[in-house]
Amino acid sequence: MKKLIILILFLFFQNSYSQKIPYTGVDHLDTLIFFCNQDIREIKKNGKYNNYGFNNKDYEKKLKSVGWYVGGPWCSFSNSAVLKMNEEKIVEPTYRGGLARSFITKKSISADKVIKGLITIPKGSIITWQKGKTLFGHSGENREDWKGPFGKTIEGNTSSGESGSQDNGEGLYPRKRSISPRDYFRITYFTLVVYKPKVKEFEKVKKELDSIRLKIFFNGFIDFYSISIY
Repeated sequence: MKKLIILILFLFFQNSYSQKIPYTGVDHLDTLIFFCNQDIREIKKNGKYNNYGFNNKDYEKKLKSVGWYVGGPWCSFSNSAVLKMNEEKIVEPTYRGGLARSFITKKSISADKVIKGLITIPKGSIITWQKGKTLFGHSGENREDWKGPFGKTIEGNTSSGESGSQDNGEGLYPRKRSISPRDYFRITYFTLVVYKPKVKEFEKVKKELDSIRLKIFFNGFIDFYSISIY
């Protein structure tokens, strides 16, 4: 009995430790979650992490396909890579590269509106951070709908917690973040990822419209026939 209890506790804690991030049904976000669940990490060179490469060569190949180079920061390349892998379905954003601020468009939503709870940001949106008034920043994606000051993200080139570098860390990690307008390193914008209408959904709507048109036609015909009789 004692051995059974120990085994149950061991399996419980093992499963808790190795728990993976659940998928969401949003294609590009699920691609990012897939990689995150592979424990993506940088490789060390001379005992240090400095954007030299990755323990997952497929992930590294995807980053290079959107312009990442050895030694370069890669948070935004991570977002660009998963957007490119799904781009036949995506309308916007169209940017594919490594500059966080380049994800910001005229349609991007200010963090000020989000922190006040005026807008709910759908999961899979691109989040942009800024350092002070500089051109430098960071980017990631929210893995759940975001409303108010707090949200959950997945970010590349960050650390697993607050103790490490937030914008030049060694891995692809799930994080919990907050909108803090007065901080030097802060979230400034959210950019929604817009998909093309799905063919099946379009066909479903078309069938519903055709059904409504038929009902209108037959109801009109019956009404006309009734009037003609009388």
